[in-house]
Amino acid sequence: MFTELFRQSLALIAAAPGSLWPGFTPAQVPYLTYDGHDTRLWNADPGEPGWQVAGDGWLFPGRHPCVTANSAASLANGTGVATLLGRSFAEAPTPRMLAALAVHEAFHVYQQRAAPEVWQANELDALTYPTADPAVLSSRAMETAALQRALAATGEAWQMEAGRALAWRRARFAHLAPEHVTYERAMERREGLAHFVELRFLGESPVLPAADWSAGAVRARTYVTGAAYATLLDRLGPGWPAAVLNRVALDELLAAQVPARQLDPVTPAVRAWVQAEVERVANHRAEARQSFARAEGPRVVVQSTTPLSLQGFDPLNMIVLGDGLVLHQRFLRFGHDSVQAEVFGRACLTLSAGDHPLMSGLGEVVMLSGADLRVSQEGRLLQGEGLTLRSQQAPVEAVEGGFRLKLA
Repeated sequence: MFTELFRQSLALIAAAPGSLWPGFTPAQVPYLTYDGHDTRLWNADPGEPGWQVAGDGWLFPGRHPCVTANSAASLANGTGVATLLGRSFAEAPTPRMLAALAVHEAFHVYQQRAAPEVWQANELDALTYPTADPAVLSSRAMETAALQRALAATGEAWQMEAGRALAWRRARFAHLAPEHVTYERAMERREGLAHFVELRFLGESPVLPAADWSAGAVRARTYVTGAAYATLLDRLGPGWPAAVLNRVALDELLAAQVPARQLDPVTPAVRAWVQAEVERVANHRAEARQSFARAEGPRVVVQSTTPLSLQGFDPLNMIVLGDGLVLHQRFLRFGHDSVQAEVFGRACLTLSAGDHPLMSGLGEVVMLSGADLRVSQEGRLLQGEGLTLRSQQAPVEAVEGGFRLKLA
């Protein structure tokens, strides 16, 4: 049972020795856990209706609106909480694995409390990142290989390899727009340091892949590269976390003490990997688009002349398809004055209302639904498993293959 498993994880967190990060105490952070049936709150008073006392915590029937992913959120009274989805694991986690994830998400709560502007990152900048640029991919793979060698090396050798990693990073950043450089460094501060703290809790080191991450895994890569640069900074002394609060990038902190080296030639193995990745990205996008088109079940289409505002999305489960289209594979929340909608655990396709895939607002959203889809008598409320739509302007209309809502 997930609740009992998390109770064991809390005991491990409370027993963790030493300081994982200055001022961070994960045993005191409020946690919000959803086991697939009900939501539980630990280490805090909810301060809002709908909750009931349940043993060593509070219980909310069903999924609380704050729980949309393993993440950090805020209750209505402003209390920061680490949120954990019991059904998000491919395999049942051990108490230790769950405790490590809880520490990671708890660190995000700490970040929200301690100088939140330091930890901000614009997730939407990742949508225009040149993921399939061969020059970016080759220098990225060479940086990853040098980071691997630096983590494994001892003595003065690690600084030489770290210098090579920094040189390849500098070469890659020369091919990126300023917002993409800023995004990557900001994510390494936010997610990379959360992963670093998680690994400290486990007593483990960062693990980098043999070649590199897939081309589109820009965000996922920052978790490990951020933790890797933090691990190398730790070798130089304990004072560097204070500099992070001044919004200095981790690689910049390391470069201030470790000189960059000359670039080595790109290896044949990296060249072959880059070519394969460029082809794979194109195929993956085409297959994802076709798979959505072939999916069975009713479709709910929302079209709006006034752009729909993006209110929540899962950056780890989405694919930028091009031509203004983004496939959201797990979660999306959107709306404006006339409509509010949420998709959870289902796929949906969005079409941009402007130049940016999401930042310009949405002109059309196509949502997959199940056979349990229900429409209220007046046609302004549509509900099914994992899908809710409320319209204040116009009723939804039944069309071939599902429902449609057209808004001004």
